Amino acid sequence: MKNRKWLLGMTLVMGLVLIGCGKSEETESTTVAISKAPPVSSEQTVESTTTEAVAEPEQWNPGIVHRQMLFDEGYEAGVLFLGYVNAEAGDLESDRDYYQSVFEEQGYLEDFPFLAEIPNSNFVQTEYGQELYCIIPQDGMATVSVNQWIVNEENDFEGESGDVLYRSEYGSPILLKCNVSEIVSDAEVLIVDNKGNTLQWCPYISGMDGHVVTEALEGEIYDFTKYPDDGSAEILDVLVGQVYDYYWSDQYDVKLASMTAPIVTLTEEFEEEYPKLSLALQNNIDVRKMKLREYYEELIPMAEDFYLDFAEYFTEFEAEEEAMIRRADSNVFSVLYRGNKYEGGAHGYSYYWGENYDTKTGELLRLDEVITDLEAIPGLVEEQLNVYWDPLYFYQDLDLNQHFKEYQDSIAWTLDYYGITFYFNPYEIAPYASGMQIVTIPFADHPEVFVEKYTNGPESYGIQLNLETPFYYDVDSDGELNEVVVCGSVTDDLIYVEHNVYIDDECYEQSSYDNDDYMPDDAVQITAYEIFTPRLIHLADGRNYLFIENLEDSDFRTNTVYELTDGTVKMVQTLYSSLYTEWSDSEECILRQALTDPYNFRMDTRTWVIGTHDGYQTYYIGEEGYSYTKEDYYTFAPNITFTALMDFELKLVDEYGNAGDAIAVKAGEELTYYRTDASLFADFILNDGRIARAELQWDEGTCYIDGIYVEDLFEGVVFAG
Repeated sequence: MKNRKWLLGMTLVMGLVLIGCGKSEETESTTVAISKAPPVSSEQTVESTTTEAVAEPEQWNPGIVHRQMLFDEGYEAGVLFLGYVNAEAGDLESDRDYYQSVFEEQGYLEDFPFLAEIPNSNFVQTEYGQELYCIIPQDGMATVSVNQWIVNEENDFEGESGDVLYRSEYGSPILLKCNVSEIVSDAEVLIVDNKGNTLQWCPYISGMDGHVVTEALEGEIYDFTKYPDDGSAEILDVLVGQVYDYYWSDQYDVKLASMTAPIVTLTEEFEEEYPKLSLALQNNIDVRKMKLREYYEELIPMAEDFYLDFAEYFTEFEAEEEAMIRRADSNVFSVLYRGNKYEGGAHGYSYYWGENYDTKTGELLRLDEVITDLEAIPGLVEEQLNVYWDPLYFYQDLDLNQHFKEYQDSIAWTLDYYGITFYFNPYEIAPYASGMQIVTIPFADHPEVFVEKYTNGPESYGIQLNLETPFYYDVDSDGELNEVVVCGSVTDDLIYVEHNVYIDDECYEQSSYDNDDYMPDDAVQITAYEIFTPRLIHLADGRNYLFIENLEDSDFRTNTVYELTDGTVKMVQTLYSSLYTEWSDSEECILRQALTDPYNFRMDTRTWVIGTHDGYQTYYIGEEGYSYTKEDYYTFAPNITFTALMDFELKLVDEYGNAGDAIAVKAGEELTYYRTDASLFADFILNDGRIARAELQWDEGTCYIDGIYVEDLFEGVVFAG
């Protein structure tokens, strides 16, 4: 329970509810004219202005990656609510350990590491304050003031500025401990950027939902706070990959058989947060790999026998599966496996299988745990089948009611962000020639048949799609599902693959993008040797985008982004980056980020600085579908180690790039290549863990440090195409 000290009566509360903080026309007109001088409380006499001024704090302005997002989106500042704290706690100088424990308990130190380093001079508090905020000005040169906010009978409960509690010209983040009541604010924040734009705001928490109240300042202040108890779902970060093996016959000089098994794993952060799910995923993936390997080992002698009899018609035997993440949040984790088996003959056998987990318990979900009325499902499935398939496609004696009763546990399904999808594999309800049938039932159309817990998901998300397979989604928000198919067509020269996107049977070919309605005049035509798993991105405001990753020359990957929001396909941009990858020692394969969170995903970009290496940046999708980076540098993972070939000097820096003393590097010393902006600097981690920076010089695309060519400075530098 929070310790509240109620100083104001209900009359005061009602007055605040009616007028808000600084929102009257008169107050707004005065804030626009705020000068750079510290505001003075209206209760002070003329003589009081001659008293000692508030001392300006020492300069502390670390690198804040969040400022880039604030700048790109046009916000004046960001706020982070760090929870309720002890009103009796002192400042950072006297109680830093206490506040450090608050930061750790709230789980914000990883995303906001500068919290641990905020100096006492950037800590502001009001008497008996119990709510702790971090306020981040977008402009690093903004003037920031914090004043008492006084609401009483003398000012007719309209509120006015009081004593100045804090003032700085450096725009650095501050910690503000204020407010005795959840409704009444006792602090006023004023931020004036270097263009004269002014933000006036009295922070407080809504009594309705426990969120920071920012509605009156929409577009001016961004709330970074995570609200775990508001019923919304947290998006999980996922890595997917494949383990590959094959059998080569030296006797016949041919590859007889191959195996590709799926890998699905949470990133380290979410493995710790959801250990039961992480363990269940690992166990089930191990089982799938084991079964695929057993089948693959059976294929090898079968393939050898087939080759002996039909060598001229032989095609390698296959056992393969790949995983696609259909949903990954704190309520449901859903994986769709696409498999293919070939053991000779006219065709192979393709299939789908879904695994759906309760994220918190790690238990696999059954249909009857997700659906409240199983008897209603066959009828709803039949409705969708009749929309997209002719009845002649199916077995004449098909009875879906009977099929669901007999095969409930063997029907493939995924629990998606927006509904449930059933996958009917060949021979299940129709002959092989009819292909595979896919049916999606949206939550919104039939909420009565679903368990509400599993229908609650995040408002923004990313979904992995399968090439050349129908995907049913309401891309134009008209309440009706659209059939979306992404595939590639081979160009006339049989070398390149172009993008083809079908929406309800209308094809948008890349070659048709000369039309200004679909593609900007200056857009670049993208052709590739191969295209990979597409991603559908949905944003809370209703926008829908499609990411298609392309393989180009020199194993170089790009991502082409299309907008689907209005039911057509419009090219947005091409990112000359690939989805983030990391090497798994345990699986001995490359894992790639699934792109489940549109506001927090990593991409690799090839750099040519100290050799050729892929460095990653964190991205988010912003206005008009463009992807923006949160950092202005590339980080290397895993780090690359070089050995110095001669003595030279670097300059020590902290994590935020603030420069310190020069340091000598000796020949033979190992340095770990950590990060670079690919232009001005390259940072290295020394053996003792400190970070040292090299300033870069360039001459016709060649990189030098202290006038020395990097290949002459370090052993192990390799440049590639």
